[in-house]
Amino acid sequence: MVAQVQRLLRYAGFYAGAVDDDYGRLTFEAVKAYQAGQLWPTLVPDGDWGPATAGHAEWVGDLQEALNGWRTSLPRLRVDHDYGDLTFERVREWQRRNLGGAYPYYCAIDGKAGPITCKALGVPAPGR
Repeated sequence: MVAQVQRLLRYAGFYAGAVDDDYGRLTFEAVKAYQAGQLWPTLVPDGDWGPATAGHAEWVGDLQEALNGWRTSLPRLRVDHDYGDLTFERVREWQRRNLGGAYPYYCAIDGKAGPITCKALGVPAPGR
């Protein structure tokens, strides 16, 4: 389990240590950095890879895959489970390009994949 978290964090650019299945200081700090780096929705940066963080990472991966599957000329997102700048900007671009279609006119173009964006992309809203 810890090795899987270390691999995910390494792929997302938050962990540079060995994949050794040890939840030591490097893993703790990498988890904390990952949690602090999530632009939407925010996570408590406590260093604990508990259900909230694990669920968030899974949701972001699903969201990134859904964005990649949308009919668009944009380059594919790397499915790294990180709701950082690239995912935030891709959500904003999706909102902008689909305004008035799959994304209603009354919605904000804010880069946050809330319930309306998620429903249009076919992923559950965050926290569900």
